[in-house]
Amino acid sequence: MNPTHVAEGAWRRLVLPLSVTLLVQICQNVALLSVAVLAPLIAPDLGVPVTWSGLFIGLAYLSGAVTSSQSGRILALAGPMTGSLLALVANAVGLAFAASGLLPAFAVAAIALGFAYGLTTPTSSEILVATSPPALYGRVFSIKQAAVPAGGFLAGLIAPPLAGWLGWQGALQAMAVAVVILLVAFLPLRGRFDALRRARRPHAASPLALVLQQPRLQRLALAGFCLSGAQLTVSTFFTPFLVETVGLSLVVAGLIFGTLQLMGVPGRVLWGWIADRWLGLERAVAVLAALTMSGLGLLVFAGPGWPLAAFWALAVFMGLGVMAWTGLLIAATVAVAPEDASTASAGVMIFTFGGVVAVPPVVGLVVAGTGSYPAGLTIAAVAAAVALVLIATRPRAVQEPQHGDP
Repeated sequence: MNPTHVAEGAWRRLVLPLSVTLLVQICQNVALLSVAVLAPLIAPDLGVPVTWSGLFIGLAYLSGAVTSSQSGRILALAGPMTGSLLALVANAVGLAFAASGLLPAFAVAAIALGFAYGLTTPTSSEILVATSPPALYGRVFSIKQAAVPAGGFLAGLIAPPLAGWLGWQGALQAMAVAVVILLVAFLPLRGRFDALRRARRPHAASPLALVLQQPRLQRLALAGFCLSGAQLTVSTFFTPFLVETVGLSLVVAGLIFGTLQLMGVPGRVLWGWIADRWLGLERAVAVLAALTMSGLGLLVFAGPGWPLAAFWALAVFMGLGVMAWTGLLIAATVAVAPEDASTASAGVMIFTFGGVVAVPPVVGLVVAGTGSYPAGLTIAAVAAAVALVLIATRPRAVQEPQHGDP
């Protein structure tokens, strides 16, 4: 059979599962990052500094790490589509609590949003591995993970004007309603996609134990720790940096932040294609670690003296690097353990969430203590450099799956 026809058939079968997992991930990121984007408006009403958003993000990802560690049990009981629906419920609950305007409620919101985040990668991995040929892993998982910057773009594009119209509480309430609408629309798909897990019957090993048993997964997990810390530092502090240090308005800063996030969409798709056709999954992750380190290095030296166009250009460059690695890391993970896709991806995501829990709060404390955003951003640049070393120095004997179209 013509390989082109085989590939076309594979992509046709992927339209529905890829669309569902994309929308769930977009919803997740809009919900979580809208709080960070609106931090300059929320913080004064709560009586806290803007840098509190780093602690909020850290708590959310701590919750995500705990959820990810238990995702195997949840999926065994519920199945991947039901798990995705539970994530949507948690997103709506988290947004509703945040919209209350009470400081203690933000802790509940962070936990709920983190619970949702901890479920999205294992559930989507189970669905996509069951419906994708291995030769398309790089592109499939990169396209799905393009939902992360797409969600960030939508958060930067929608949240500030919506808050200007409805107030920041009204904006979060409106987003919660949108999540409920998506939840209702996906309910009929439960039986179809929950059956995929039962058909594949992956074993119920502990995600953490599976990672610790395989050196290759250990390197990917530690690299994920470093890169996620760097990425979420950018997502959390980029807008406040532009507002407080550079002196831009919140709307303009939000648009630049949205551009950074948006460039991650073509960036992820492009790098997924490059990885499948030429570089291989892990080498592509190493290149993206180098780009992440470079982008953060440039941001450290940015300041009020830079022309506005330079910040737009930097947003494009960082979007193609900082925001583009996640799908390839997950694809590399499931390529190592395809029969345990949800368990392996959950195990790596525990470390990835750990990076978010550890790095942005430390950056926030450094910024608050020194009054300098560049000092905090330097920490994220060092984390990206460590990820580069971890992936670039992998044993030569490790071989990746064959690449190219099926």
